[in-house]
Amino acid sequence: MVQKKLILGFDGSPHKEGLCAGLLNKALNICKDNGADTEYVKLIDLQLPVFHGKYTDDEPKGHKDLWSKIRNSDGLIFATPVHWFNVSASMKNFIDWLTTLEVGNFYLEGKPVAILTTCEEDGGQKAINDITAPLMHHGAIFYPYSSLFFNINMNKNSENNWMNTDLELLAKNMVKATELLKHSPKGGWGY
Repeated sequence: MVQKKLILGFDGSPHKEGLCAGLLNKALNICKDNGADTEYVKLIDLQLPVFHGKYTDDEPKGHKDLWSKIRNSDGLIFATPVHWFNVSASMKNFIDWLTTLEVGNFYLEGKPVAILTTCEEDGGQKAINDITAPLMHHGAIFYPYSSLFFNINMNKNSENNWMNTDLELLAKNMVKATELLKHSPKGGWGY
């Protein structure tokens, strides 16, 4: 029996429902339609303590199961609203906590990652960059069309509805990336 790939989606919005949640759920549903198992994680519900800033592999207390899922997942999608040209506070704190997965093991190495940002004005690409930089250092892989900023005001006037088309590409290519990488041994990358 072929084991399905697990794609985890992390919603960094402080709101329970809204544009960020809707887009992440849509992306995860497209991943499901393409043969993956998915799980939606609302970061605000995790109640992660503020990251202590230490370079240690001590995962946050009470989140052992989630950290295990992250280590064993096949792909990750990060979704965040833009707050002052940056990621949300809960997304920043979560990314800081991912430091614990780098220490000694680089658990994100070779794992495909996608990023969605939502905004009403500007800063979507800047927020993507603020997620990409630390995850690249972790060894994560960014495949074609793996990032999208969704500006709600710009989408209304976007040519050929490209923002929605790119969301579909992001999700379909996530599943494809997990398939392409399944035969690549972890740690097989030059360092």
